[in-house]
Amino acid sequence: LVLDGDEFFIYHTSPFNPDTDYDGVDDGWELFFSHSNPHSEDSDGDGLSDYEEIFIYGTDPVDEDTDNDQLSDKEEALEFGTDPTNPDSDGDGLRDSEEIEIYKTDPNNADTDNDSILYPNEDGKPTFIWNDGQEVAYGTDPRSQDSDDDGILDSWELYIANNPIPNFVNIGIDPLNNDTD
Repeated sequence: LVLDGDEFFIYHTSPFNPDTDYDGVDDGWELFFSHSNPHSEDSDGDGLSDYEEIFIYGTDPVDEDTDNDQLSDKEEALEFGTDPTNPDSDGDGLRDSEEIEIYKTDPNNADTDNDSILYPNEDGKPTFIWNDGQEVAYGTDPRSQDSDDDGILDSWELYIANNPIPNFVNIGIDPLNNDTD
């Protein structure tokens, strides 16, 4: 893949060894495809070898944070179990780093407090999904099913307040106020 003269004079890699840095990735692949350093097992210094980044995790071996979510590829792959190629592993609208560092929610579970109403509606879909990102935006606590401690789950309060129930007087209840009457 790489001419011996180029290896010796241009790239300073070994023309006698197809993998100068012994990281499991051929020098030619590193030079022309992944653009990683054929002299370093870990081109970006994030703690994952170039081999692991290219062939196991699918991350960029020259960018320590492939998905730009403020967590290194190594932290995501080995510490938190999140997807190092997706800034929002659980799809709830919060970046993985926000969930871990700010909100203390589970970046692998879109509804950390499990307060969504999953009972199927007439279309067979969950009745009311209330994920961590929605809770943060609304102001409820994504780690507590009942942010105002009134005994009614936040999701039920929002569902009742926003979805008219036939033959029932709509009640204006609020998951941020434990005494709305």
